[in-house]
Amino acid sequence: MCLCAPIWAALVLTALPGGTDYGIPASLGAMSVSADSAGVSAAAAAAALNSLSKRESGSRSLTPVKFVLNWLPNVEFAGLWVAEQKGLWRKAGLRMSYTPYSQAVHPEEDVVNQGGNAFGFQSGAAVAIAVSRGIPIQALYSDTQKSVFGLTVMAGSKIKKLSDLRGKRVGYQPHELYVPETMLSSVGLKPADWRPVPVMFDINQLLSGRVDAFLTFVMNLPIQLKMQGIKVRTFPAAEYGFHFYDDVMFAPTSLIAHDSGLVRRVVTVVARGFEYAHTHVVPSARFTCQKYYTASPARSAANVKQQILELRAFGPYSKDRNGRFSGTMGTSTWQDSINILYKYGEISSRPNPATIYTNRFNPYR
Repeated sequence: MCLCAPIWAALVLTALPGGTDYGIPASLGAMSVSADSAGVSAAAAAAALNSLSKRESGSRSLTPVKFVLNWLPNVEFAGLWVAEQKGLWRKAGLRMSYTPYSQAVHPEEDVVNQGGNAFGFQSGAAVAIAVSRGIPIQALYSDTQKSVFGLTVMAGSKIKKLSDLRGKRVGYQPHELYVPETMLSSVGLKPADWRPVPVMFDINQLLSGRVDAFLTFVMNLPIQLKMQGIKVRTFPAAEYGFHFYDDVMFAPTSLIAHDSGLVRRVVTVVARGFEYAHTHVVPSARFTCQKYYTASPARSAANVKQQILELRAFGPYSKDRNGRFSGTMGTSTWQDSINILYKYGEISSRPNPATIYTNRFNPYR
């Protein structure tokens, strides 16, 4: 979600997901075919092998598409997972795989360098920065229509409105200072009116009172703290002048130019997957936890609960101006984003806001 790399690795409470294999169904992959004392006949073994061969042949006939994620495979990407569950990828003639976030993953660069049918997810800010630096990508879909950044304060503090941060210490993560700068500027606070404090990822800085506010994602840390019984108040960045798309799906411009039919199929599946996920929160979150974002038995129930709460929290941020889960984008938001990045020195040149994205492949345009 964030500018260059996700900032919440140290804050996530759920376990890392296990491996992913889209080649052979688990039931077949685990099958032992042998004519031995277990009672499996040679004919049955041959039939099983024939069935497996047909499935593998069918799998090979599908066109592979790969997603490079800017975070772990949780409900933030529920549209991808639901599309797999509902068979949308296969119906579109596609086989989906993904690379989850790690320190070595840079989606906006990797999709270009890897070649093939590669798509990525990143924040709108990261996409704009990449394009300003000449990286040939274009935004295709944005599940999150408003920024999910926010400034979180303790509920028991005297900070009841954002302007109460005058003279206060505001914690931020590397490369993200422009977020609180934009927010506080919208309520009339100049840089000299508050104290920026780099806090890395240590939420104890807020809990212990070393800072008065902490930069967060509204559907992540505040939910985790609430589940622990810690009361906080969060000011959403989107309500304070910070106009950005988040969870933007993009592709290399070369792929868009050379295989527009494939791009259209991918965007259509993704759009329908996310629409279903947002309108069927509980089953979508449960499936995500079952198949992609697993946890230990001791953490399983809490993991599912947190993912349900997070996907539900995404809802208001994922609806467009007409109240739909469309994933469409507009030039005015991209223009605002580019202006903010330029104002705070994150980019030295302004890309064209009208060509940084396209809605032409979106079935809900």
